[in-house]
Parts: sequence; C-alpha cells; structure tokens
Amino acid sequence: MLDACGTNDLYVTWYCGEPLLAPEIIESLSERLMALSEGRGGTYQAVIVTNGYLLTQRIADMLGVAKVHKAQVTLDGLADTHNMTRYLRGGKPTFDRITNNLRTVKLPFEVDIRHNVHEDNRNEVEPLGAFVAELARESGNRLHYYPAPVTGSDVADRRGKQVGLLCETNASDIGIILEAQRFKSGHGHYCGAASMWSVCIDERGNLCKCWEAVDKQAISFGTAHDRDPAQPFETASHPDNLIAIMNMALPLDDDECNECVWLPMCAGGCPYKRLHETRSCVSFKDDPEAYVLALHARIGEDKAADKKEEPEE
Repeated sequence: MLDACGTNDLYVTWYCGEPLLAPEIIESLSERLMALSEGRGGTYQAVIVTNGYLLTQRIADMLGVAKVHKAQVTLDGLADTHNMTRYLRGGKPTFDRITNNLRTVKLPFEVDIRHNVHEDNRNEVEPLGAFVAELARESGNRLHYYPAPVTGSDVADRRGKQVGLLCETNASDIGIILEAQRFKSGHGHYCGAASMWSVCIDERGNLCKCWEAVDKQAISFGTAHDRDPAQPFETASHPDNLIAIMNMALPLDDDECNECVWLPMCAGGCPYKRLHETRSCVSFKDDPEAYVLALHARIGEDKAADKKEEPEE
C-alpha cells in the first residue's frame, strides 16, 4: 500500500466497539506497522477511541510504545447522568472507574474528553468542563474537554435508546462552542473518507470508507485479504461502494450548499451522511454572527494565553 500511494508514512486509528478489549492485537499489529513504515524512512502515528474503562497503567504504557499520541474518551455528563447511558452489560456504573483511570494513570498521550450533549445533559456543559479541568490539574495529564451536539442515530433508534435530541437553538449554542474551539483554516476536506488511501477495516477484514459503516456489510467495498492497493478498483468486490463517498465529498451538484455562506468553511459536511441520510449542515447555519463573535473571543483568549507565556526581558 505504501508503494501504491507514494508515501512511507502511516496513520492508524484504533476504534470500533472497545479496542482495549484486545490490547494484544493492538500491540502486535503496532509493532509490525511501525517496523514497516519506519523501515522505509517514514513516520508512524496512532490515535485510539476508547471508553477508558480498561485504561490501566500497563495498557497506557503499551499504547505509548505503540506511538499512540492521542486518545478520545467520552463522558456523557457528570456521574449520575453519565451512568444513565454508559453502563456495563449488567447495569453497573462506569463513571468512577473511567475518571479514576484518568486521574491515577500517568498517560503518555493527550486525551480529548468528548461530551455528547443532548437535551438531558446540556445543563452539564460548564460543570463537566470544570470537572475535566480539575482532573487535568490533579493528575498532570493532558486532558481537554469538548462538547459535541448529538444528532439522530439510526443505531440508537434500532436499540430503542435514543436520547432527547437538542432543539435547534441549543444545538447551535453547543456547535458554536465546539467549532470555535477547534477552528483551523485551510482544511481541504471534511474527513479522511475523501482520500483513496483512508480505509476502515472491521474485525472480519471487511473494508469500507467510513467508520460509520463498519457494521453495514451492504456498503463494504471488499476485503483486506483480496485488496491490492496498486489495483484498488480491480480488486474491490463492490467498486461503486469504494468511490461513492469520495464522489460525495464536494457538494458540487447541491444548489443549497453552493449558495450557503458556510461553504467551503464546512468542507461540505459528512460525505457518508450526504450519501446515505441527508446533508450535515453546521448546527449554527442560520446564526453566523454568534459564531464569528465566539471565534473572535477564543482568538483573543489564545493571544492572552500566549502573552502570559512569553518570557520577561
């Protein structure tokens, strides 16, 4: 694959289900992937999306050796609220175990604490942000809080556990906080699905273009066993599924998008949703003034923080 795509660099995301249920696979594959990339003079990096429940010191050290430089852990609110939606199969709570891991384990990577914000926990945005900040101070770990507005989920609908979705105003407020925090100029596409060389692999070796699709066999484009990166279309069992999301990456034929003030800043939104559901517009689409003011305030805060860190003459 490295020869086919003309690079020696690899970037891996450990994701889907709970990857720390199989740390030996992460360790073994990481050794092989690092040797492959670095043996060619390239670089290797990895991130992991985990619930944090199994994040012991031994596991954290292994992930550090495996060159994981960032993790994402989700908290659905403070303890009582989190435990209502994120509990073990038998119903036992998980909040204390997860946060204790973040507090006591010395983490060799930074952690983004994602707060899935919905109508039932939106009042905990500021309290949870303050909790994470204190947790970072106590532990010395690099923990960063960010709120993410919850949108409709067909998976949640199928299991009958859909939470109360944010109303339009609240979704806009949370979206503004999130986007102002992570704003960066000049990004060329919404996600890696728009790249030929970004591929998701499930536990059976099925390939797809988006991690939202790893449990949907009907939109897999092939298998890792049969794939030849030098001949991606010829070795794909369903080549149309390979190119469909990439063709949706730019909303060239969408009149509403082409007339919208947020294009190209939004990069066209999620190509998977555009293809299989509907366009994923920014939640504050109709309130550009509020977003610009929030971004201006964040830039001012960043400049103030940089000034404090400047050495005195």
